[in-house]
Order: sequence, then C-alpha cells, then structure tokens
Amino acid sequence: MREDSIRTYEADCLIKLIEAILSKQELPKFEQDPDWEKLYKLAIYHNVGSIAYCCLLGTEAYELDPWKEKLAKIYHKAVSLEGHYTAQVPRILEALEKARIDCVLFGDYILRVYYPRPEMRPLSSVNFLVDQRDCKAVRAIMMDLDFSEEQPLSFKKEPGLCITFYPRLEFLNKQFSKYFNIPLKQYVTLSAHRYVRGFEPEEFYLYLLACVAEAYAKGDMDMGLLLDYRCFYRALYKTLDWGYLSKESERLKMGVFPEYITKLSALWYDGFVDDWEDAILTEMEAYVLTKGESGRVQSEKLLPLVRQVVDIYQRKLQKKRRRERLEILFPNLEYMQAMYRILRYVPPLLPFCWLLRGVRLRKDKIIAKKVNKK
Repeated sequence: MREDSIRTYEADCLIKLIEAILSKQELPKFEQDPDWEKLYKLAIYHNVGSIAYCCLLGTEAYELDPWKEKLAKIYHKAVSLEGHYTAQVPRILEALEKARIDCVLFGDYILRVYYPRPEMRPLSSVNFLVDQRDCKAVRAIMMDLDFSEEQPLSFKKEPGLCITFYPRLEFLNKQFSKYFNIPLKQYVTLSAHRYVRGFEPEEFYLYLLACVAEAYAKGDMDMGLLLDYRCFYRALYKTLDWGYLSKESERLKMGVFPEYITKLSALWYDGFVDDWEDAILTEMEAYVLTKGESGRVQSEKLLPLVRQVVDIYQRKLQKKRRRERLEILFPNLEYMQAMYRILRYVPPLLPFCWLLRGVRLRKDKIIAKKVNKK
C-alpha cells in the first residue's frame, strides 16, 4: 500500500482477507487487530458482508465477536436465499419454456457461480429480458407460481425472493443501451431449452464491463462490484476472445478504462501491480473507496463517461429545480382551493388566482423589507 493511499487500515485488512479466500491461501496475520466495527461497516457499505464473514471464520478476537455475529446473520440469510432460489428458478425456467416465451437469463444469478461458493455472492434479484409483448403472459406465470407483483414486472415471494423482468437493458449511457438492444433470439439458448437463453461468455463480459463502467461513472462502484468483475475475469480470462473484446470495447468507446479496471481488480484481489502505474491506480482506488468523492479528476481522464454522468445529473438537477420553482409560483388546483374558495365552484379562475396570489406575495415581501430596515 502506497504512503499516499487513501486506503484505511481496515480497508486494507478487508481487501487482503478477500484476496486470501479467493486465492485459497492462509489468512493474513495482521500486525495489529483492525477496528472490527469499522471493518464491519465497511463490508456492509461495499456489499461484501457475506464473503467477509467467510474470511473471518478462522479469526478469534473478543472485540470481533459482536460484529462477527452481525455478519453471520447476513451470511446465513444468503445461504437460505440461495437454497430458495435454487428451488424456484428452475420452476420459472420450465414455465417460461412451456409457454414458449423467449427470454434471457442474466445478472447476479450468473455471477454467483464464479465465486468460491455461491452464497458468498448474495442474490438481490434474478433478472430476465423479455419482449414487451410477452409481459402479460409473464405476469400470469408468476401469479401461478405464487409471486406478487410489487413493482412493474418485479415479483416478490417470501422469504425475500425477487424475480425481475426487463423489456430491454437500460443504461444511462445511450451508447451502451443501443449496443445491447438486440433481438432476444440472437442470444444463445441454454442447455435443454429452446426459448430460455443466455449470454455468450464474451457478451456477458461486455455487459459486466458496461455495468462496472456506468457504476464507476455514477460514483456507485464498490468492492462488491469490483469483486464480481474479478471473479468472472479469473474464471474465464484464458478462454475469452480478447481480440473480439478489444474491438467491441472500442465500439462502446470505453478507452483505456477496461485495462485499468482490470489492473485495479488485480491489485486488490490478486496483489498484482506495475510500479509505474501505481499512482493512477491509487487515484482509482480512492475513487472507488469513497464512491466518487475523491479521485474524480483522474477518473474523468480514464473514463469520459464520468464527466457525461455529471453533466446528465446537473441537467436533471436544474430541471428539478425549475419544476420546483414553477410549483411554488403556480400551485396545483387542490392547494389553491384551500386559499380561494371560489375555485371550488369556478376552477377556470385558477390563472386569475395565481396572479392575485403573486401580487399578494410580492406585497408581503416589500413590507417585510421595510420592517427589517427599521
């Protein structure tokens, strides 16, 4: 760890613990115990609570016990959900196949198999792509399987299962959305299925890279997502077609970001780093650990999307502020009816009442200024 690194001692310990369990090495012995409360909170903040518990199974410390218990609850919940998903997902696939609904399975459910144990990567949701025209049939299938639709095309079932269907892959970056907007039948069919499909390894790598790039640009990147990337990369880097992937990442206009995010993941979870790049990686590390609060200037150079996201958010914020100002100047009819009872009987007078209210507010403001001067 560099002297100018923003990495805290607890972050350093957590990263080394995860590195050891991924590499199936002996857990590191620290010169001094970390602040276990800080390490626990860091693990939760960066979505690595389940794997952190596995790392600490062989560690004994009185101060660690209460935080280890909290991590144990997270891990045992992940184990329970893994069992329920393992039972339910095949039923959903069978129902979709029987109904001849073209769909694509993607996301967390795929990523978890690249971890040493699936429960180390808790599932937040099992995700499918479906055609917009099949959404009604999908709802009927999920109702038959005793799921309830809590949000559009997002289905829940006790004890915490979530199955989500998407008509298309949406990214903040329009280039990404356009690239992945392809017909469902172009995806490869899964084994023993004709209608249930999935990503080719190269396609899934590009999808994961796009997710990482967008999360990085939005300041949402964390240890967990970088760990997803590293686990997938470690499992398949020898078999992936890197010539094809290089051309496709150029089409996505990612620049040198894929190279550097790969090196950062190797630095954290495999201990690899070239000295001459260490300063750049330190800036990236600071950006990830602080979720975008530090290292933004260097990140904008590595990934122009960072600047684009900032611009998009600023435009959205300006739009929101304009809308709020308009709502203050021109309240809705229900609000105005409480002030001007005549509007309950003659709603078309609303513009006149807006004007009347504006004049009154202006008058009150002038009087208030005069009073303050005295």
